[in-house]
Amino acid sequence: FMAQRAETEAELRHLVWRLENADTNEAASLMFQLQNHAEKELQRTRETLAELTRFVELLGGLQGRKIVFYVSDGLPGRPGEALFQAWANRFGEPGTVTPGERGTDPSFQAVQADVSRSFSSLYSEAGGQGSFRDVVVRANANRVTLYTVDASFASPSFAGVSADLAGASGGFGDVRTWDQATETMYRQDLTGSLSYLAEFTGGRKLPANDTLPRRMQEVRESLAAAYQLAYEPPHVGDGKFHKIDVKVRKPGLQVRHREGYRDK
Repeated sequence: FMAQRAETEAELRHLVWRLENADTNEAASLMFQLQNHAEKELQRTRETLAELTRFVELLGGLQGRKIVFYVSDGLPGRPGEALFQAWANRFGEPGTVTPGERGTDPSFQAVQADVSRSFSSLYSEAGGQGSFRDVVVRANANRVTLYTVDASFASPSFAGVSADLAGASGGFGDVRTWDQATETMYRQDLTGSLSYLAEFTGGRKLPANDTLPRRMQEVRESLAAAYQLAYEPPHVGDGKFHKIDVKVRKPGLQVRHREGYRDK
């Protein structure tokens, strides 16, 4: 996966460079290059998630509750979204005069809608194997809790590519391809997927910084102090997903638990 990530970052840096140096005649062809990149990124994400799913399925053969610490700089849940924003920053959408203004060109909207449909499946029930939703459901079915360790601080910033190419003007005074807002969108997408995997399996997202040893100790203490609740469900082996909601009577308490389970 690390080799794939390095390849993806190299491709992304090249596309940002292309966007920054392209003229308006290249806008349409670049749009479809971004779409191709988004589709490749989607496939890579699905392959990684499928591997993670197979791993939690293997753990199902072990007795009791299982904890997995998943270290990652993030997985794109909305691949291509930030690049399309960068395209709009550079050219403006087709049909507009000023770069950065929102337009209504149908070809741009059609490509965006195409990409949106693809990545929306990553979080839906219909996403199937290779989706975030499938990892969560199978982890819960096999009593696996994911604690994700966010190592995204080590990833390069792509805002620097635009800044370096800005020449004498520097910074983002003019419309730049990959500005700080686009960078934030990109980073939040990567780390948001880690939060999703942790929260919906009853775990937490931990930062990979100097607080990590203390956080790991907190995880150890919380596991030692956990309650195991049992009840008899009104269904047996129906293969469906069932949501769980745990409430406590004492005010001020917070409960962290898996969102539900699949009745195997």
